[in-house]
Amino acid sequence: MLYRCTFTIVDMLMPIGDQKTAGNCAHIGPIAYVFDNNCLTLGYEGQAPTNLLASDPGWQFHTSLPQPVVAHVGPQGYLYKGDLTLTYDVDMWYNGQRYNPTTEGAMYNKEGYTVLASKEDLTSGFQYAWSRMAFVC
Repeated sequence: MLYRCTFTIVDMLMPIGDQKTAGNCAHIGPIAYVFDNNCLTLGYEGQAPTNLLASDPGWQFHTSLPQPVVAHVGPQGYLYKGDLTLTYDVDMWYNGQRYNPTTEGAMYNKEGYTVLASKEDLTSGFQYAWSRMAFVC
């Protein structure tokens, strides 16, 4: 039987000072998770290594799955680029299969399993970006 797991990475920007510009924000994260088809956490990393995420082929995230999840977020290892826009250079591999939140099939996007998105908390000014990729595990 095939199961669907999800790899999720979250990047947060915290404003420093009065203006939200590239020079006035600090990154918090990225934080990485892997969940199984029952939403049980198979892996968690509270501070994913940005240098390895930005490298080629990427960061090997060891979870309770039999193979590591390999994640690449480039060019700096964050979902937010230096100009506060999202990077679309996001990929992950599991068991030799590549997954990408910006080119994945319409079925996954329609079902909400695979996404790259962001949201701003208007109260705190924090900006959140997340990428979730469904994969066969």
